[in-house]
Amino acid sequence: TFRLTPTCPAKAISHTAAATPAGETILIGHVGSLTGSEASFGTSTENGIRLAIEDINKAGGLKALGGARIEALLGDAQSQPQVGASEVEKMNEAGCSAVVGAFASAICLATTQAAAKHGLPHVVDIGVADQIARHEHDLGEPGRAHGSQLLRQRAGQRDRVHAEVAD
Repeated sequence: TFRLTPTCPAKAISHTAAATPAGETILIGHVGSLTGSEASFGTSTENGIRLAIEDINKAGGLKALGGARIEALLGDAQSQPQVGASEVEKMNEAGCSAVVGAFASAICLATTQAAAKHGLPHVVDIGVADQIARHEHDLGEPGRAHGSQLLRQRAGQRDRVHAEVAD
């Protein structure tokens, strides 16, 4: 079971602190296979994420983000890569700050590519296929090398949105 801790996706989104008003809720997407051949893994991962988020929120939220609370948007990849990618698209549209999960390598490959299209950080929980670490995104370099760059871009996008709302 993957357990979301303050040093995993929460750390990944800490770069958005400047764009996150104190007390705001941070939406993190979880792509898991809740149905299909990988359902047992998706269900146990989802349970772990729910428990971890509950623990983090009870402890005062994300301190680096002024106590921001975490909320999960859960998606069912149905043990199919294309469905997982579609779930990431929905998570991006809903305003998720990051995505975790996917478990199976084929699903991870599809979901990391979908996340990269939007500059959305994606923390892979288990997927081990070499292609996940080596595949190239629109940035032209391996995806994992760009985690901090994608976070800075996402933070910049959020800053612009907050500035436009304030005007």
